[in-house]
Amino acid sequence: MPDRVTVQNSIGAMFMMTMTQFMGNTFPNLLVFQTERPVFMREQINQMYDVFPYYLTKVMLEMPVMLITPILMLALTYFGVNFRRDPDSFFMFYLALEGVVQCGSSMGLMISSFAPNLTTA
Repeated sequence: MPDRVTVQNSIGAMFMMTMTQFMGNTFPNLLVFQTERPVFMREQINQMYDVFPYYLTKVMLEMPVMLITPILMLALTYFGVNFRRDPDSFFMFYLALEGVVQCGSSMGLMISSFAPNLTTA
């Protein structure tokens, strides 16, 4: 049975890993639409494509990075923090981190879409 200090340290490590992944994927996406807005608006006026294919393509292109980044970070820190040493726990934590990464990326894109210019974003 683990002692109380070990459990609290593990929970703190989980929190820090989760927040690092969330913020690390939110902030790079905050300026995405402001830098691409002139090109998007020109192509929108020329009716080259709609908003949904643009967004879907953007998310699909970022998907490999969003899948690899959490597993690299988790592989480096999971065993150093001394979490459970079974594959089920490792992959469940990876799936949780992957959900956090997807949420952080989507949150950054949402905030970027609301901001009218680069300074506001």
